[in-house]
Amino acid sequence: MADTALSVFLEASDRSVWSGRAKYVIVPAESGEMGFLPGHDPLLALLSRGTVQVTDMEGVVHKFAVDDGFVSFDNNKVVIAVDSGTPLEGSGEARESSHQTPEASAGEASEKSAGKP
Repeated sequence: MADTALSVFLEASDRSVWSGRAKYVIVPAESGEMGFLPGHDPLLALLSRGTVQVTDMEGVVHKFAVDDGFVSFDNNKVVIAVDSGTPLEGSGEARESSHQTPEASAGEASEKSAGKP
């Protein structure tokens, strides 16, 4: 079976922002939001200012604010080159697979505001 992961490289003009293996990537292309899954056709596209979202192999979603640049996709390798890239607050949190009750959500919010982990 073919490799089912994407190799992702998010590079800013002055540093490497993020790299790793991923299930899915979304980029802000000039023509609109664009997503990549393993096996996508090769592509080169210009990017606009916006948010790059990378869902890693564990289901954790990493979000980055980016400025203009480009994305290259070939052989399950995604290279995103941008002028600047910054991780967004809340990035790197696992997606919830089940819904929480409002009481559980409220309890977590009050623990966070009280400084508890």
